[in-house]
Amino acid sequence: MHSSCASTALLALAACAAPTAPTFNASITAVPLIGPAPDPSITRSGSSVRISWWIGTNEPCYEFAATAAASRDTLVVTVAATRREGMCLQVLAAFSYTVTVSGVTPATRALRLVYDRRGPPTYVETALEQSLGGA
Repeated sequence: MHSSCASTALLALAACAAPTAPTFNASITAVPLIGPAPDPSITRSGSSVRISWWIGTNEPCYEFAATAAASRDTLVVTVAATRREGMCLQVLAAFSYTVTVSGVTPATRALRLVYDRRGPPTYVETALEQSLGGA
């Protein structure tokens, strides 16, 4: 009788396990910015969020990547700018980009956009926080 109580307790614990975190797919396209810096554009359609904006760098030799993660009801999108190896023209640069994130659940209510500039100088900043609506 004692072992069936232990089995029941294990089953109860398994039923109370924390839900798994959502899995997102993030993609980015970035090109040198021509003209004035645009205002941010955030659109939500079904399970996708699309973010279009710009990022400044201290020179034009950067590659870009995007990742997405959940923090409670917030979609945290990180745009990483990584300096390419080698010599580079020492002029300020700006890039326009579009990030598309799929797998966003209706319970996601907010967006936090983070810029992670990797090299030199390296720093991370929150670029934007905005409501997405949601459930």
